[in-house]
Amino acid sequence: MKRELKVDGTLLTATDQEVSKLVLQEVMSHFPRHGVLSEEGDTTQLNSEYLWLCDPVDGTLPFAHGVPTCAFSLGLVRDGVPVAGVIYDPFIDRLYYAEKGTGATLNGVRIHVSEDADVLYRPIGCVYWRTARFNLGTLDQKFTQQGGKILAVGSTAYMGMLVASGEFIANVWPGETPWDAAAMKIIVEEAGGKVTDLFGKDQRYDGKIRGILVTNGVTHAYMTELIRESIS
Repeated sequence: MKRELKVDGTLLTATDQEVSKLVLQEVMSHFPRHGVLSEEGDTTQLNSEYLWLCDPVDGTLPFAHGVPTCAFSLGLVRDGVPVAGVIYDPFIDRLYYAEKGTGATLNGVRIHVSEDADVLYRPIGCVYWRTARFNLGTLDQKFTQQGGKILAVGSTAYMGMLVASGEFIANVWPGETPWDAAAMKIIVEEAGGKVTDLFGKDQRYDGKIRGILVTNGVTHAYMTELIRESIS
C-alpha cells in the first residue's frame, strides 16, 4: 500500500485523502450551512453552529500495514457538543450509530456498556505515542498491577466502540484532536457510558481537547484517579 509521512510523523494513505474529500463533498451537498473539520485538512465554515468532525481512517498505522483494527469516524457537533455520531469497522462490517437521546446501536441493534466495576482481568484500550499532548507515564504499570489488561490496537475509535458494546471497561486517549473523539463521545454516552477529558471534566469538541477518558460509567472515578496519579 502506498503511504507517506505527514509533517507530524504520522502516516497518510490515499484512502485517508479520498474518504476525507468524499465526506466534505457529501456534507456540502446535503448541509451547505454546516462546517467540516477533517484530520486530512478538508475543512470549511469552522464557525458554523453545526460542525462535522471526520477521521477518515482512525488507525492509519495498522491499516497501512495490513492490520484490520481501524475505523471510519464521523461526529456531528452543535455548539461544541456532540449530537450524533457514526463509527464504522469495514473489516467486520460493524456500524455503530447514535443520536442524542435515542440510544446507541450496532448494525441496528441496541447496545449497552458493561456493568463491571471490578478491573480484575478486564481490558481497557489505550494508545500511546511520543508526541502526545499528555504523557500517561505509569498508567499501564499501575493498571496491570491491579489485575487489569491493556490492549493497544492503534485506533481509539475502534477501542471506544468496544466500551460502547460492553467488551472493554475503559479507553484512554491522550491526544488533542477533536475528530478522534466527537463520534465516540455521543455513541458511548448513548450506550450508557461516560466520556470526559482525562481529568474527569466536560469539554467542547469543536477545538483542541484535553485527551479523552471513555468508560462504562461505574469505573470512571477509578480511572480518573489512576490517570491523575500516572500522568506526567
